[in-house]
Amino acid sequence: MIKAFKKLLKKLFQAQILEKHIRKYKNGLKPGEKFKVIFGGHWANHANWLTLTEVDQDIARPLSFSDGSVDVIFSEHVLEHVPFLGGISFMKESLRILKPGGVFRVVTPTLEKILALSLEDERGRIYMQNIERFYAKEDAVLADLGLKGVSASYHVFYCNSIFTGFGHKFIWSAELIRNVLKSLGYSEAHIYEVGQGENEEYCIERRRRGLYLGDDWREDRSEKFVYDVDSLVVEAKK
Repeated sequence: MIKAFKKLLKKLFQAQILEKHIRKYKNGLKPGEKFKVIFGGHWANHANWLTLTEVDQDIARPLSFSDGSVDVIFSEHVLEHVPFLGGISFMKESLRILKPGGVFRVVTPTLEKILALSLEDERGRIYMQNIERFYAKEDAVLADLGLKGVSASYHVFYCNSIFTGFGHKFIWSAELIRNVLKSLGYSEAHIYEVGQGENEEYCIERRRRGLYLGDDWREDRSEKFVYDVDSLVVEAKK
């Protein structure tokens, strides 16, 4: 009973903090400025966006915004971390809180890109170094067996990392996301490559993924080339 009560108090406290966070952002908007929300956190700080982490807002649960109050919703590599039904709930709730004409933009690993995977070039080999780090023990066992290791079977280990690694719960296809959005009542939904979209201001996703062996992504958007082996963008409008 005490444990449940403490859990309830924690939820109430988090809800109050979130409410203050949202109010502070809203009060800071200039007249005519759009209300733009990033769900699931982000790799960089973006001016004039309200950034909510998974602690602030579980996207699989009702979103803490009133009907028709948000202009733009963005999430990058978040959808795959919730179960399928949680993803449906997020899309439905996003439609509820968007203003008429509001934009929903999601970036996520997609089956279309995964099935077309190729890591044969120099950038692909750099990308595989991150996969090898994730499977360090497996790589060592293969080496002990006299085999070349993870990089020699990159399709196998890459696909396992996408479907079972990093806390992933469900991998969508971009086509299925688009079809769900249309069925939920969005007026239109389109599939884009990373970095592309109707409004460049909303294309804030990383342009390159997996090419760094560290965690510093600051130079990512300064580069013109795009390298993302598994992601596509689905952008919809209410």
